[in-house]
Amino acid sequence: MDATNRLRQDVICNIAKLMPQKGKTAMMKTMFFLQEVYKVPLNYDFTIFTFGPFDEDVLMYMDYAKHKELIDIKPDPSVDYLSYNITHIEEPEKLDRQHDESLKEIVKNFGSFTVKEWELASTILFSYLSLYESNPGAEMNMDELDEDVRRIKPHFSRDKIKEKREFLDGLGIFDKAIAD
Repeated sequence: MDATNRLRQDVICNIAKLMPQKGKTAMMKTMFFLQEVYKVPLNYDFTIFTFGPFDEDVLMYMDYAKHKELIDIKPDPSVDYLSYNITHIEEPEKLDRQHDESLKEIVKNFGSFTVKEWELASTILFSYLSLYESNPGAEMNMDELDEDVRRIKPHFSRDKIKEKREFLDGLGIFDKAIAD
């Protein structure tokens, strides 16, 4: 197993351990934040999708970790829609722990997020990075960012978008994401 694949497996196991009973959306968005904000070299290629940034390879690595009996993925019977709980079973040999502090920070700041909150926060970050890449170094127009998110996610109110964007900005997420 090459270093990137090993890191992906280890991060999935760590997320399942630190955020028990969270589902696939939380796993996907945590991977997105780890890669884009904390510069963990996961080498995923996220695109915008129904619930925000998505890369099908994350699902593949979750399935692989389940097959190796490192995590368990079961439907969540407590809700009336399709949802999963992911739980940690066993750590792989020689677990890579070099990104634990970044993951703990994500858990502290986002661990209690609902699926909708993950969707909105990750879409805001995705839009921020897209706008930044189209005009690097320019000061970000936050109203333009909010409107871009609203165009992608019209089911969120302008106030809700602004509130979540200000939350992310207050944590320094945008500055970390564009730092070299």
